[in-house]
Amino acid sequence: YPWPHAYTFFKGTRLIVLRSVVADASASATSPGTILRATSEAIHVATGDGELAILEVQPEGRRVMRAHDFLLGHRLATGETFSES
Repeated sequence: YPWPHAYTFFKGTRLIVLRSVVADASASATSPGTILRATSEAIHVATGDGELAILEVQPEGRRVMRAHDFLLGHRLATGETFSES
C-alpha cells in the first residue's frame, strides 16, 4: 500500500483506491470518473486514457475491502461518477 493513496469521492464520501489495474488503455468515450460497469471482481471506471478496474478500496472510516464487498453495500449504477471532492 503505497503512500500517499489515490482517492476519490462517491456521494460525498471519500473512497481510497488501494489496488487497481488498467483494464483497457484504448477504450473510453465517456468523461473521466464515470462508472462503466461493476462486476463481481472490480469497478470499471473511465479515465482520460482508457479504463481502470478498481479491485480494492477503503471507504472513509471503514476497513479495507475488495470491490466485491464494497458493492454488496453500495449500489453503483452505470453512468454515475466518482468526483474530485
